[in-house]
Amino acid sequence: MFVGDLMNTRAAKCALNVKWTVDKIIRPKFEAKYEPVRKLDFKISHAVGIDSGTLLIVRAGARGNNDLISIGRAPGLAAKLSEIREAPYSTFVSARVYNKLAKSSKYGGRDNDENMWQKRSYKYLDQKIAVFRSNWHWEP
Repeated sequence: MFVGDLMNTRAAKCALNVKWTVDKIIRPKFEAKYEPVRKLDFKISHAVGIDSGTLLIVRAGARGNNDLISIGRAPGLAAKLSEIREAPYSTFVSARVYNKLAKSSKYGGRDNDENMWQKRSYKYLDQKIAVFRSNWHWEP
């Protein structure tokens, strides 16, 4: 959860940092340690979903065994977006997030004018919504 100024930009940049970490550190180290894995079709992968909006945080569970639970559209949609598997794309943001991204988290490349995001549609709660996906990464 990100709050405050540029929260959408910071969340997107963090997701792109995660992609870099999985691609450049976790997967290579895992495959180096477990040689048989390199020969399989299996690849360590991940996805991150991000939405922005109002949510309610509730502590639930039994005494000594409880946790915080996020309630609302934003955490629900973010969770659904994180279930998408469209390799090599691993970062998915709602239009609400995309529209609030700072230019530095929207455009990159040599000339800093290439959009890092591709627009797609996604069905969520029987509604068609705009979603943006990225296969870019950002070195932490």
